Amino acid sequence: MGDVPGGLKKASSAITSYRAQSPGTEGVGFRTHQFRCDNTGGDCLSSPAVDFLLASRIGRGDMEFNVSVGDYFVDPMIVTYGEMDRDSLASDTVELPKSSKLRTPLEQVIARRRSGRNYTGEALDLRDVATFLRGAAGVTGHMEVPRASGDMVRYNLRAVPSGGGLYPVSVFMAVLRVGGLDRGVYRYAPLLDRLVPVAGERGCQDVRSALAGDLAAEQSDAAGVHLVFVISPWRSMRKYGPRGLRFTLQEVGAIAQQINLICTGLGLASVESSSFYEDELNQALNLDGTFETATHTMTVGVEA
Repeated sequence: MGDVPGGLKKASSAITSYRAQSPGTEGVGFRTHQFRCDNTGGDCLSSPAVDFLLASRIGRGDMEFNVSVGDYFVDPMIVTYGEMDRDSLASDTVELPKSSKLRTPLEQVIARRRSGRNYTGEALDLRDVATFLRGAAGVTGHMEVPRASGDMVRYNLRAVPSGGGLYPVSVFMAVLRVGGLDRGVYRYAPLLDRLVPVAGERGCQDVRSALAGDLAAEQSDAAGVHLVFVISPWRSMRKYGPRGLRFTLQEVGAIAQQINLICTGLGLASVESSSFYEDELNQALNLDGTFETATHTMTVGVEA
């Protein structure tokens, strides 16, 4: 810096002296998401997200994966598939009416789909509710699968694809304003095509209280229903290991998008949100948080 004027030398020294330095990961207790992202791969910082991505990979010749999957093609599991989600012990269920007809062409529905957060506060038609529940999680067909003895087992097929046909996602619904339906929390039972009561009106209040932030709570106040997607991850992970969790989350997205499109076709507003406190929402729905846990939510209402 021999040819640099003295003033610039001093300025350069000052800037260098106060240059921001990234602290070592071992010396930071409060770690933002940005800090974790910037230090991905560091020796002193764990990253559950990266760990999951690595753990859920499969490699060629992975015998543990192959044997685990193969176990689902023998008679005991074939029979189990046919018995899943029968809800044989469910009582006091609510019958759903016939579905509404969607008259809007699919290409128009796709083009018009938008997240809708503004609702009139009017009650939803129960036929419309039945329409998006069936269209997202309902049984739409059947398949006969042979056992080793030659006997056939009937599989129930649903509206969205599911990894291995295991259907680990359930749709819970906090009913705020639906014509002909009492306020409360219900679970949609696909094989029965009915609603199973889970909690009364207090359950709706508990679901609202579990939402994170005033905006998430307020936008649901004028809605007709608040949907909660609950996953049973081990139903899929028992077969596919950590990769099964990928399949479960993909299924949640497929169900949510199906509901979005159906609501658009019905002229209703819908919006997705993951702004909630898991422990509180699981408690509101009486879920253990491990074998069953809330994963995603939606609100649906009459568009303002």
